[in-house]
Amino acid sequence: MKKLPLKEKISHRSFREKITPFLTAAFLFFLPTQLGRHFFFDYTFLSGVKVDYLSPTIYLTDIIVFFLVLFNLDIVIKSFDKKKLLFAAGFILINIFISPVKPVAVYRAVKICEFVCLFLIFSQSKIADKAWLKILSLSGLVQFSLAAFQLISKHSLQGPAYLFGERYLSLGIPAIAKASLFGVEILRPYGSFSHPNSLAGFYLLLYFYVSRNKKFSRFIYWKSFFLFLSTGLILMSFSKAAIITYILLNFFATVLDRKKLDCRICTLSKIIVVLLIGTIFLQAEADPLSMIKRKDFAVKSLSIFRNNLAFGIGGGNYLVGQNRFPDFSFDTINQPVHNIFLLFVSEYGIAGLIIGLIIGYKKIKKVALSNPYVLIAVFLTGMVDHYWLTLQQNFLLIPVLFGSI
Repeated sequence: MKKLPLKEKISHRSFREKITPFLTAAFLFFLPTQLGRHFFFDYTFLSGVKVDYLSPTIYLTDIIVFFLVLFNLDIVIKSFDKKKLLFAAGFILINIFISPVKPVAVYRAVKICEFVCLFLIFSQSKIADKAWLKILSLSGLVQFSLAAFQLISKHSLQGPAYLFGERYLSLGIPAIAKASLFGVEILRPYGSFSHPNSLAGFYLLLYFYVSRNKKFSRFIYWKSFFLFLSTGLILMSFSKAAIITYILLNFFATVLDRKKLDCRICTLSKIIVVLLIGTIFLQAEADPLSMIKRKDFAVKSLSIFRNNLAFGIGGGNYLVGQNRFPDFSFDTINQPVHNIFLLFVSEYGIAGLIIGLIIGYKKIKKVALSNPYVLIAVFLTGMVDHYWLTLQQNFLLIPVLFGSI
């Protein structure tokens, strides 16, 4: 292979140094959006119903990631552990081969590659701390404004919001997420996310990434502004899992903060305010059958796992397996099990779990030591929902934050 002349190498490096910060900023700003193009084929229909989870989708953020990887390809290649890469690639090929719907498994394999590349890029990212806060705050302001409008008007904004991937929302739409608070029916705001729970989980993770990261403490105004927006979005979502996690982790963070313990009144006031506000939003009544559905999903996932112990049913193929149960319904066709751990082992088996832990152990340990709140937030919300593995914004947020820690 012909080597590039020194001048061309310098020119390429110079261009990369200019374009990478722009692409990184654009990616972070548009990460909460879901503007994309779904592609539907015969295999994306289950029992005659079109299923989004099975359709290959190209999002705006995927395009930005593609160019980020393209201009940083040498960094990505150098960062790979060759032995682990071959090991993981071999497993993924086996997983694809045994999958009942192979195109879906191939698509999930591509998403895993995207996940890993993003992690490697953000591990080397040199974006300024203040720039992080500014971008997250401006993007959060868009989501906050959109969510507030949806909450107040009880329908979607549409128009320019379509460019952010806002879906059409109305209280009259079947299966729309809504709640009842003090006798008033409320449309739970989606922002530009697929579901209010996804919105809440996204900003819950960012909240604890920013609030428990000392490098952002120098920029108190931007930090406070972003934490205010994040808190508002978590509460407006009426996501019980996210709100309870928010209350619990803030409680422990406050109690364990030795500096704040010097001011007992300050500590007590913060705990009372968080509990009071959180409790008000927890009063909202959402889907009364939610826990029953989640239990049913869990039982089905355990059955799928038992039948595919070693290598799983195949990446992205969980719904195909769930649809084989005789008591399927619209919910079981469109919804995977609401637990990321059961979902993962159902699709990738024991072998996938072991390989994943071997590859990710060191980084998980580092995150646990540096910012355990981020890891705990993923764990607690992941126990009762699936969006960390299935939805674009949440799925790609993890490598961004874990890579940056």
